[in-house]
Amino acid sequence: MELSEALTDAAARIATVVRGVSPRRLDAATPCPEYSVRRLINHLLYWSPIIEEVGLRKTSSPDRRDDGTPDRTVGDWQGEYLGWLDRIVEAWAPAAAWAGTATVSGRQVPAATIGEKSLVELVVHGWDLARGTGQEYRCPDALAHVVKRVISDTAEETRALGMFGPAVRVEGTAAALDQALAFSGRDPGWRAEPAPV
Repeated sequence: MELSEALTDAAARIATVVRGVSPRRLDAATPCPEYSVRRLINHLLYWSPIIEEVGLRKTSSPDRRDDGTPDRTVGDWQGEYLGWLDRIVEAWAPAAAWAGTATVSGRQVPAATIGEKSLVELVVHGWDLARGTGQEYRCPDALAHVVKRVISDTAEETRALGMFGPAVRVEGTAAALDQALAFSGRDPGWRAEPAPV
């Protein structure tokens, strides 16, 4: 599976999860300890314009707050995020988006690195969001294997930056998605508390 194809598939899968988020679940926990559902959605909305800018080779300078202030889960936040997903997919569809370098916060970085990290974000946070809101996250093996490869290749570097927790032990026969999640420091067996009534 090509990276652009994987990104398109991942975007479609997190879009399905986003459509199923109930307002009652916004303050629920997720498998990512520092993020409630609300904070995770704020994180996704914060980074979406930056991911699009990199794909389009616009100079990206993240300077907005990524701590949930202001809270972006107001109004039609679902429609807003779905729109960003469409724009991200369009920006990263050409092969040229993955080639060369891009400027992020004044630094030149390989564009493919940003594209791969964005792919991982969509899948891993899509799973986080699904689990936090009591939904199923369906990920085909082809997509899971791409994400597993990217995560395993970069896990130690990402962990050193504080973006992944310690790896979780899983069986070598575990599904590719479970192995990818475990590399990222997540427990594939994590389940949400029942929704409030």
